[in-house]
Amino acid sequence: MDMHVHLLGQSSPASYLERYTLNPADLALKGTLYARRTLEAGFTTVRDVGGEATASRALRDAIRLGDVVGPRMFIATQSLASRARRP
Repeated sequence: MDMHVHLLGQSSPASYLERYTLNPADLALKGTLYARRTLEAGFTTVRDVGGEATASRALRDAIRLGDVVGPRMFIATQSLASRARRP
């Protein structure tokens, strides 16, 4: 299990710009490649954190239905974090 992955993208010189130029469908399609690579690396279950909600759900559901090869996905599209209190 890997409990902190980002299957919708990977860090690269172009990744910053892609956040503004790719739509959720593009992200889901790219995610199919990263999902397969993750499964082939031996991870059968992952928690995808902070991904675009629509694309993450689409990828998770496609894997669940057997339409896409990838690990079982649990998704967390919103982060939960504490905030420091300011005086």
